[in-house]
Amino acid sequence: MSRYSGGTVQDDMSLQRWRALSGYDANSKEFSYLDQFDDITIDSPIKSRIIYNTSLDVINIDLESEKYCDVDGNKMYGSVSLQPFESKILIFADYEIP
Repeated sequence: MSRYSGGTVQDDMSLQRWRALSGYDANSKEFSYLDQFDDITIDSPIKSRIIYNTSLDVINIDLESEKYCDVDGNKMYGSVSLQPFESKILIFADYEIP
């Protein structure tokens, strides 16, 4: 675990705790709404990953054998293409791959 102060990152902080420490994200919501999708299982505690493209080119990110969904419940596996300066939040998930 690392903390966000002085340039380090805390990777196990709840949204409620982040709000209290930072004063940001008052209108954000937890990922628990993803439970509404019958064919996707989200582990608890919820783990997420941010992927991003800082280049001027389209890039492909290899997700290896991991399965994810995005914040809208779209299943993500295999690889993901990102447009220039695009980012995505991926939530570790379990589901059947078609």
